[in-house]
Amino acid sequence: MVDYVQAMNSACHPKLKRGFTLVELLVSLTILGILTSVAVPSLTALLIKYRLSNENTSLMMDFVLARGEAVNRGTTVSVCQSADGVTCSAAGWAAGRIVFVDQATPGVVDPGDVVLRVSPPTRTGDTMNPNAPIYLTYNAIGSPNANFTITTCQSNYVGSQLIVYPSGRIRAMKAGVCP
Repeated sequence: MVDYVQAMNSACHPKLKRGFTLVELLVSLTILGILTSVAVPSLTALLIKYRLSNENTSLMMDFVLARGEAVNRGTTVSVCQSADGVTCSAAGWAAGRIVFVDQATPGVVDPGDVVLRVSPPTRTGDTMNPNAPIYLTYNAIGSPNANFTITTCQSNYVGSQLIVYPSGRIRAMKAGVCP
């Protein structure tokens, strides 16, 4: 019975017992190389686009947290730029942020203030434009002290924008190609 099965496999599938030829292997590798060289740049651009969008979403979540806490607590809550995660500074939004209950000096983390979140800096090479104040404060009804647009960018790639409206509403959208 075993001989019959082997004979049938050999007769029906003569290539069953041998592997790839060198020519078949080289053609397959060449096609794989061409497809890879076409796909990698597109994949890189896609990954950068999603990373910039993610960094913009992280900033938006800081603003959403501040607004929600201001309304829930019935007090002022601020988000400020911070390079060290302890004090507010004009380091830029990409350097990191602090979300805190702002009880005394506006835009300054005072000893009695409650820190709600400390956000890390963005990835090296990514920027957030300086077209925004050093801090954003929400009052007890959720209105911000300023309205502005922040664009998260990496050179030669499509950026991501965050718009803070006077009503306190926040909108994320795609920006143009970054310089």
